[in-house]
Amino acid sequence: ARAPGYARAHSALAMALGHRIRKATLADAAPDAFENACAAVKAAAERALGLDPADIEAKLALLSLKPVTETWAAQERLLTEALAANPTDSALLWYRMRWLVGAGRFREGERVAALGYELNPLSPIWMAARGSFLMINGDMPAADELLKQAWMNEPHHLFVWYARWAFLGVTRQFEEAWRLLSSAPASYGDIGAAKAWLIAMERPDDAEAIAAYIVETNIFRESDYSQFPQGMSGLATVGQVDAVFECAELRISLTQPERLWSMWHANGYGPGTESLLNPWFLVLHADPRFLPLCHRLGLCAGWVETGHWPDFITLSPNRAALEARVRKLAVS
Repeated sequence: ARAPGYARAHSALAMALGHRIRKATLADAAPDAFENACAAVKAAAERALGLDPADIEAKLALLSLKPVTETWAAQERLLTEALAANPTDSALLWYRMRWLVGAGRFREGERVAALGYELNPLSPIWMAARGSFLMINGDMPAADELLKQAWMNEPHHLFVWYARWAFLGVTRQFEEAWRLLSSAPASYGDIGAAKAWLIAMERPDDAEAIAAYIVETNIFRESDYSQFPQGMSGLATVGQVDAVFECAELRISLTQPERLWSMWHANGYGPGTESLLNPWFLVLHADPRFLPLCHRLGLCAGWVETGHWPDFITLSPNRAALEARVRKLAVS
């Protein structure tokens, strides 16, 4: 007999198992890690669908095993449907928030982060998420308070630690940033590029410091593919536009397309679109290389199919021209 309630347990397990992709995408992962991670997600999702063929989260888990570059619109449809049935599910809200920033819809992502924090006010992870959006919007005092509180409660969680450390660097609180970097979680890995970024932020007019950061980022990204999004953000904050595009190209060339994971499983280890589409980096969005890159990452087709546009287009005085160009790229 079908047991939809029990099926939900299997589908939730399938979504959770997807986080094994994080380790499977590291450069030093075991040769069979990727295939094993896929198999575990697939098995749990198929068990759920065997019990309840209508289970949305199981379908979502299976869809997440396909390249994100081909499934932006399909992922949104299933996420929307899953949340309609479970509107306060914290895991689904997290996936939705991650998906929205990956698609460049930061204002919508901020609303989801605010809801997640409202539902989970003691969660350091939701504190850090909410604080990160406050930082993007320029509310630095409120961001500082939340990010500090999150880090004090969960100092060894990678996302929480990184959100706090990046805030300190961006707001030029260098003494504290250096102190926090000295206690980076082991899961962060090599801190060479992080050190070089802080030096470059401290000395923005020092060409040698900038060049050294680019070198360190090249070394870091080639030894640990998981850090590409951070590398692209870091390069953009020090104004190295060409280096950002080089980093994005390398990200695509070094990683098999099927490993450009959905935003939630990726947990920052996906295609890096959340870095490229960050509202702070208008200089990237104005570059003639930007929209063709978005097209190659499947974003143009996703925007057209969903009918929902990223913030850099909806807020642009040239919105009509940008939409027309995206539509043309989407069918090319």
